[in-house]
Amino acid sequence: MIAYRLLNAQTQAGFQEVPGPKHAARVFQSSEQLEWKKQAHQTQLSNHCCSGLPKFRRILRKVAEPAFNIEIGKQMEEKIMATPTNVIRNDNASETKVAQVDMKLEVIVIPVSDVDRSEQFYRKLGWRQDVTPPGSGVFQFTPHGSACSVQFGRSLTSATPGSVQRTYLIVSDIEAARDAIIAAGIEVSEIFHFGPNGFLSGPDPEHGTYRSLATFSDPDGNSWLLQEITTRLPGRIDNGVTSFGSASDLASAMRRAEGAHGEHEKRMGGQRDANWSDWYAEYMAAEQAGTELPQ
Repeated sequence: MIAYRLLNAQTQAGFQEVPGPKHAARVFQSSEQLEWKKQAHQTQLSNHCCSGLPKFRRILRKVAEPAFNIEIGKQMEEKIMATPTNVIRNDNASETKVAQVDMKLEVIVIPVSDVDRSEQFYRKLGWRQDVTPPGSGVFQFTPHGSACSVQFGRSLTSATPGSVQRTYLIVSDIEAARDAIIAAGIEVSEIFHFGPNGFLSGPDPEHGTYRSLATFSDPDGNSWLLQEITTRLPGRIDNGVTSFGSASDLASAMRRAEGAHGEHEKRMGGQRDANWSDWYAEYMAAEQAGTELPQ
């Protein structure tokens, strides 16, 4: 199985509807009525906006007929939602730092025109098909080794099918990944790499991390960019944690450590290193964290 890391993509909101907008939209009949009602109750609204949407809706129900204009209602709802009312309501608010809030990228929504065709394509890729609510019309797939999933389905997004481009799929061996995808019956571009003056054909000669890439697309043209990463840039991995997303990721890391250890033994005069396991562990942890590798 190929291990992927799904990274660096623009995300869209999930398919769950946020309660509220329908109700707020039911309070207006015309833009003219909105104008005089807004003027007549400007002071009252300003006094209550910061208390949140429930009070806002109660005020509006007192001054408007049951008939509604959806577009005007949506505009007002968005305006109130945009006001700074979502403050942290506790005595230690000033000490709260958003950087300390644990947030995990969970799902990326991709726009497709034919959900059945797309389902078959992502099954062919070998990605895990996850359970979704019955009758939702939503499909979710997770690449092997990835903590982030992709979703597609009817009415999930208004984006044009095929408009999501170059979403990164991180692999530890780009040649093996490309071969496996081609074997599944999916077209993949030739491998290319970053050169001094632009892209060059073939993988990076030294297999430098971040340097080798290849692309493929789903039936709608949403494109995926394979990128080979073996060592992370400094600061991108918690130095205190060494982990691997899958057995294949771990096996690739061990093969790289084996090759480097062979060179290490040559420098030692060809003698067998009895502490090879410690050296492997140190090398693999340093490689993942982007710190200096043992020699």
